[in-house]
Amino acid sequence: PERADSILSKIKDSLSNIMQSTEKKILDEFSLDQENGALSKLVDHMKDVHVNLNNDFSKTLTHIEKIFSYRNCC
Repeated sequence: PERADSILSKIKDSLSNIMQSTEKKILDEFSLDQENGALSKLVDHMKDVHVNLNNDFSKTLTHIEKIFSYRNCC
């Protein structure tokens, strides 16, 4: 019985350590303090998409302005 308890205790401690390590890794992925974390990468990607959308929208507006200015001038 003592040996079984000892083995179970070691398994429990081992699993607890694994769970704590895994929890830390997961939390690090969702921290903006970690430059290489998943959340930081997502935020950077969203910033890039936002810039691209703004540039595309600006080009579209410029194109529309040209179309209407040609129609008004003639």
